[in-house]
Amino acid sequence: MSKVRIYSLAKDLGVDNAKMLEILDGLGVSYKSVSSTIEEDTVELIKQILADEAADGAGTASAEAAPAEASAPRTATQAEAT
Repeated sequence: MSKVRIYSLAKDLGVDNAKMLEILDGLGVSYKSVSSTIEEDTVELIKQILADEAADGAGTASAEAAPAEASAPRTATQAEAT
């Protein structure tokens, strides 16, 4: 099994190091610094966690954006166009 450096995984996934360490803490993984390595199975868990967070965030963001657009006041230009 290969090992991956924490900072390298964070960079590859577009996540800052602090967020990566927060996830590792939540999983109960021990490390000394972002230069520490983690096992491939832990990498897969982290990817799944981030994918779940992205899905939750995307669903919430799009649901919140739609009502905001619908209730936004129309400008004079928009009113004239209709």
